Formats: sequence, C-alpha cells, structure tokens
Amino acid sequence: SRLSPVTEGTHKLLLNIFGRAVIDFTVDALIAAGVTGLVVVLGYMANEIEGHFVRRGLGVPTRFVYAPEYLRGNAASLYATREFIGDQPFLLAMGDHLVSASLPAKLLSEWNRRDNTLGVDHSPAVRDVQEATKVWVTREGVVARIGKGLRRWNGVDTGVFMLNPAIFEVVEGLIRAPLQTSVTITRALRVLTRKGTPLRALDVTGTFWHDVDTPEDLVHARGLLGVRGD
Repeated sequence: SRLSPVTEGTHKLLLNIFGRAVIDFTVDALIAAGVTGLVVVLGYMANEIEGHFVRRGLGVPTRFVYAPEYLRGNAASLYATREFIGDQPFLLAMGDHLVSASLPAKLLSEWNRRDNTLGVDHSPAVRDVQEATKVWVTREGVVARIGKGLRRWNGVDTGVFMLNPAIFEVVEGLIRAPLQTSVTITRALRVLTRKGTPLRALDVTGTFWHDVDTPEDLVHARGLLGVRGD
C-alpha cells in the first residue's frame, strides 16, 4: 500500500527496474553468490509471484511455500519454511531489498558457522534512513539493539541474514502468544538475544543494497542502479 498507486494491479516485487523485476535483483545476487537452492515464501498475489519465477526460470532447485499468516509479519512468513529448512543454517534475504552479489557472498564466506549473523551497513545510502531498521553494534561486533525507532544507532539492517533453525522455536512462541499480533524477525531476534544467543554483525558497508517501500524509494533505487550500470 505504501507504493500506491504504482502497485495498483501488480505486486511491488514485480515492478520494473531497467527491464528486471525488483525480486530478480536479489534472486540473481543470491545465485551469483553461490546459493544452490531457494525457498520462496509467498503471500499476497502468490500466483503472480510464482508465475513470474516459473516463466523466467531460476537454474537452481526452488520450492514455493505459501505462508497463510503472512499479514502478521515477516517472521510468520519465515515460519512457513521450517519443514524445508530442517536443521541446517540458512541465508535469509528480503524480497524487496535490492542487493548486489557481494553482500550475500560476504555473509557466506565470513559467517563463523555458529552465530546468527546480520549484514550491517555503517554508512547506508538508502533514501530515508529513518524508515530503515537500525542497530547498535558493540565493539565486540554484537548487535545490542535493533529496531526502527532507535534514537542511537551506528548501523542499518540490510535485510540479509545467516540464521540457525533455533529461530523457528522462538517464532512459534510469538505466533502462539495471546494478543501477539505482530510477528517480526526483529522481535524474534530480540527474544533470542535476551536468552543469551547473540546476533553478530558483519560489516558489509560499501556493498550495494536498497530497500523499496515507497515511490520515492523506487525512483532513488533506479537512479543508483543507473549510475552503477547494474
């Protein structure tokens, strides 16, 4: 709705940027970074999103999973993948965050194979940083605080994570909690942090990423990509 009226009759992830859909930038970046299998979570306009991928082809094994409670938040969508993820760590990316291959590649290569890890940009080029999810990273490289409303912050959440499957248990607790309406990944990570499971910050400053939430974001992203030639 925030992208209205440009999304009337279409999904934001299918908006065109230089002949490619928004979602194509992230999917292509993941594959270029070495990802060998994808789980695509569907919700709003599910048939249109799946049809887009079927028509374009992906070249790697891909599962499409429908998240019946997607309106409750992005963690509710993530929860729908639990049977396909199993007991293996996984890379998570937001469909509306344009990223270059260097960002997930850095996470895959430098992740310590133990901790939940977030790609953090300490000098973001996003159009409206106040709308971004912000973080406070300690000197030890741990995310001490995360949220959109942080007054003090020293980095921005890029929307690309390496996560362990233990997060599913936390998300399930949030989903089943009485009066809990918003089930977000940010909230789940806060719970894990309080339980003593740290969220590590990996500095990805300088790698390209840009979220698309408003018509102004779309124009800004097109301008940045035009300059880069991507």
